[in-house]
Amino acid sequence: MTDTHQATLEGQEAPPPFRSDRPMWAPVWAMVVVSAALAIVPIALMVLLPTRLEGTIGVYERVALTANDGDRVVSTQFIAPEGWIRVTDPADTSAFVATDPSGATTMRASVFPGVAGGPELLRDTSPVGALVVPVLPVELEGALTASSIQYDLSAGDSVTRSIVACTTDQPADCLLLSLNFQPGQSTLDTPESVLDLLRSAEVSS
Repeated sequence: MTDTHQATLEGQEAPPPFRSDRPMWAPVWAMVVVSAALAIVPIALMVLLPTRLEGTIGVYERVALTANDGDRVVSTQFIAPEGWIRVTDPADTSAFVATDPSGATTMRASVFPGVAGGPELLRDTSPVGALVVPVLPVELEGALTASSIQYDLSAGDSVTRSIVACTTDQPADCLLLSLNFQPGQSTLDTPESVLDLLRSAEVSS
């Protein structure tokens, strides 16, 4: 190495040592971004997602109803149809009333203990004008037997379908569903959500 080059190296200042206490900006900005996302995302979801109406039934929401038969208490439990709008107070154990999200169908559920049977209950709770309408069986897996009746006493303006699910005991304990359809709504098939309710139903005393 020449003297000139050696002098040049000796004349240069050494680089400053690395300081470990210097701020690390990348982690700081990462924390800021994450904090902002945690604050903004819930607000954005509240704005973008549709608002659920008051009384909207949630997933696997269970309903319990009771009725007295002398000294005997008969109860039924079932899973309410998700997305329907509950009309009755949740504390009311005598009846359950709900409408579908569009408001086109209204359903009422109640317990009838100690009856002669499902078809007899349907006849007793239907208007006189529906006595000639046949009672049809409903296929329902499980311990309950089901049947239904449908009538329209207003020439298409008010179709009602009643479905009953009863124990096989004599006398029987029954869960009665009454569906009222708005004019123009198709009534050929029972809503699948109502069938799911019946499949989940239990009646006991």
